[in-house]
Amino acid sequence: MAKGAGLEELVRAYFASQGFVALRSVPIQFENEDVTDVDVWIYGRQGGGVRTRSLVDVKDKKSPKAFERVMWTRGLQLALGCDRAIVATTDNSPKAKRFALQHKVVLLTAGFLRHWADEDFLQDRLTLEEFLENIQSYPAQKQDGDWVKQIASAKSAAASLAPYPAFNKALSSFRFFAERAATRPHHREQALRGAFLSAGLACMALDAALAGLAFEDPQERYRQLYAGVTYGDAGDGRVKHSIDTVLNVMASGMKNGRVLARQTSDAFHQMFADVRAEIIAEFFGKEQNAALLFKAARELEMRAHMRSRSDLTTLNVEVKSIIGVFADFAGVKRPALLSTDFEAAGGPSIGRRAAGTAVVPQSGPSAVEEVAEDPGQRNSEDPNPKLL
Repeated sequence: MAKGAGLEELVRAYFASQGFVALRSVPIQFENEDVTDVDVWIYGRQGGGVRTRSLVDVKDKKSPKAFERVMWTRGLQLALGCDRAIVATTDNSPKAKRFALQHKVVLLTAGFLRHWADEDFLQDRLTLEEFLENIQSYPAQKQDGDWVKQIASAKSAAASLAPYPAFNKALSSFRFFAERAATRPHHREQALRGAFLSAGLACMALDAALAGLAFEDPQERYRQLYAGVTYGDAGDGRVKHSIDTVLNVMASGMKNGRVLARQTSDAFHQMFADVRAEIIAEFFGKEQNAALLFKAARELEMRAHMRSRSDLTTLNVEVKSIIGVFADFAGVKRPALLSTDFEAAGGPSIGRRAAGTAVVPQSGPSAVEEVAEDPGQRNSEDPNPKLL
């Protein structure tokens, strides 16, 4: 494993073991422009309406420049509105620890992480580099909508956008991979990995959206979920308010404005009805179903990275129910997502990695690009996690 990537994997694994959703290499974007990336992104649920978002900067170097990393990470924390900023570094000097403490940054030493993890700790899970290598084992993935970009875009939304637009972006990625799981049988494994990871990100985003509705009655939860998913705003009703403002201007300021405004309003209603947000609102408006989201996010993220195909598709009943709801919402076929059968000619699962094996990191940009046809197929649980 590459040295820097190795410490990032340890950081991700450590926080996952503490009950968080932990993601490696999450791009931060602003209006589709790449800004930077977060080495490890952490999301936690502590019950009720309490959610935590944290970021980790990882530097595994002989000269880690701990003071500089503390300042950079603190600035990124403030910019993104995160609850915690953490620096994982090889520098364990008392002076660096005092500096980090003064600036409200947690210093996590590489020595602690390596002592915590035994040699075989990560053997049953694909690293990020291996996960991307598995996706890229489908040679036409880039021409077929760029699968790597789809994944990066969904991950970016989790950190860069408000919960409802992040949910809609993740469900768009889920739909993309679910359709390909049904129509690219020789590469169904890769499509399932993308679909499950995207579904996990959607669960995380929806859980964050529901944090503000924890103490509302079911009817109010349904109403706000329906509006948030339909309009894809931050949950503040801004999109609908903007539409209403435009319609009022048309009605009062244009010739035949009332007729035009009514026709435009009808067209908007039809467009938003096609979103079918009631499927999400009906299911997750119920408290017992909403409570499943965080555990499902952890389960789906884990399954997406399992080495063997049999482990990839071994979902529990609750997670299968959520996948079914997402499939209905996205208008895709459930069997392609839940079947345990794979085409014999599919790309092989990546086998158990020997300790110390080097992995070359690969990455992809995060803009979304889709094509309609596959050119290669034309002829054929801790509920109360604690931060450091």
